[in-house]
Amino acid sequence: MRRGRGNPLLFALVLLSGIAAFGVLLYQTNHGEGGSEPAFGGIYVEGMAGTPARVNPLFAGQNSVDEALVALVFSGLTRLDTEGRAIRTSPKPGASARTASSTRSR
Repeated sequence: MRRGRGNPLLFALVLLSGIAAFGVLLYQTNHGEGGSEPAFGGIYVEGMAGTPARVNPLFAGQNSVDEALVALVFSGLTRLDTEGRAIRTSPKPGASARTASSTRSR
């Protein structure tokens, strides 16, 4: 049984097709219309695999979904210094101030 080298023309065609496909993909990722700049405003949606059991920062370490949700919800409520102690800061006018002003205008 003789093992041939195959068809060199077919090999060259497959190789050139692969290089061309790689070049097109590289061009589209660098020059595509869908840039990496997010649009101002809008809605942020984050998906998680699983169901949250407890939205409590004390028990969030037991479940990865709870941990991610607690990090999103409670991230702006407390700050820690370099030694791990809570820093007392005055609350900044945020969503609650905007909500109060928007409900009065209705």
